[in-house]
Amino acid sequence: MSTKNYFQMLLTSALWGSSFLLMKYALNELDPFQIAFYRIFIGMTFINILKIEKIKISKKDHGLISLVGFLWMSLPFYLFAESEQTITSSLAGLVNGSTPIFISLFAVLFFKQKISNIKKGKILDIGCGTGDFLKYMHSSGWETDGVETDKGAKLVAEKNIGKKIEKSLDHIKEEKKYDVISMWHVLEHVYNTKDYLKKINKLLKKDGVLVVGVPNCASYDAKKYKENWVAYDLPIHLS
Repeated sequence: MSTKNYFQMLLTSALWGSSFLLMKYALNELDPFQIAFYRIFIGMTFINILKIEKIKISKKDHGLISLVGFLWMSLPFYLFAESEQTITSSLAGLVNGSTPIFISLFAVLFFKQKISNIKKGKILDIGCGTGDFLKYMHSSGWETDGVETDKGAKLVAEKNIGKKIEKSLDHIKEEKKYDVISMWHVLEHVYNTKDYLKKINKLLKKDGVLVVGVPNCASYDAKKYKENWVAYDLPIHLS
């Protein structure tokens, strides 16, 4: 990291840590509920000043956002202030800062078995590039195969994962059925998507999964930049 990054981390930590001291002082005039309310209200005001664009949200999403807001903001902010009526601000900050540690311990104790029992199988990564994703999946216990048309990237991938990478999907035998086939920003480069997907379907097991990542023309940046959106990228992106 650069010196600038260290300074940004230090500044962020100082601002967040000092908030616990400020809460301690605020308790002389306000109760915990008022402190939580003003913290959220002030933050909401600044966000609305900086971001004035309105986005339509469904009633269902309003309910979910309200639930997340209560569990993630309202309740913790109230409990922070409430706790400082009996403990020091520094101790409250330390307890809050150690939350990720407690969450990690909780996950290991209660979900370790579920995590270790995740089904592993065979995966084919089409457009595997230099093979970093396949290398990670192999280290996680998966049997891996890859396809890459770029000669330079193909050589690096073969060195990376220690096995042959095919240069075309046509070179993958149909009897080699896969649990997962992934295509990270590949499908938009394919001329005939219908025939290509038919080939992929023949390589998938009956309960196999196809994972596809493509540019989203309904995304915020696509709407903002319109015809100048970088992901339209013709003639490289075809579909």
